[in-house]
Amino acid sequence: MLGADPTLSLAVPPTPWVVSGRALVVIGHLGRAHARALAGRPRGFAAPPLMGSFAALGLVDYTDTPVGPYHELAVSPGVLWRDLPGALVSHMFVDSARSQLAGRALWGLPKELARFTWEPTRVVVSDPADQPLLSVTWEAQGEWPRLGVPPLPVMTLRGPRRQLFTAGGGASGVRRARVRLSIPPTSPLAPLAALTRGPYLALWLDHLRLRISDAFDML
Repeated sequence: MLGADPTLSLAVPPTPWVVSGRALVVIGHLGRAHARALAGRPRGFAAPPLMGSFAALGLVDYTDTPVGPYHELAVSPGVLWRDLPGALVSHMFVDSARSQLAGRALWGLPKELARFTWEPTRVVVSDPADQPLLSVTWEAQGEWPRLGVPPLPVMTLRGPRRQLFTAGGGASGVRRARVRLSIPPTSPLAPLAALTRGPYLALWLDHLRLRISDAFDML
């Protein structure tokens, strides 16, 4: 999907968006140095010296969105505070130019283009020059009942401003997963390699549906 898109001249679809697909979500602990390296050291980022932060990695195969299907890799190294807390999105990669345009315009998301090789239990993400950014393999186990996702606050940075929006919905076909994460030391995501070195929770979501709200500025 990576490459020029002749439909980029079309208007960006307005929010809210309702999207669906399948996803792998990994939540774990990062030490302060790793978390702040990913976050870019913004003012108000919560990563206490002795505690670090909870971080999240999401890999999504979107099958239905207002800009068509695409793949996405999203990273949150922790929480950014500014009156209201929100999970900071520090990195996001997609293989759709329309998704990149819309994400930046609507929510201030730091979307960059990348190449995705998506297999049943393995995903490889590379930059446009085919330099590897990250690879993940997993083994799903068991199955949970349907999982509800309340509207969770998400925060992005747009220059000196901060934008807040929410994402919530539900998922079915939820299974625990055992994950192996591989990130080259030259990757901008290298600090994330520590995510699965300690206790972590990984979930495979066979059917994910999210509603992504409007964003508003927090000066």
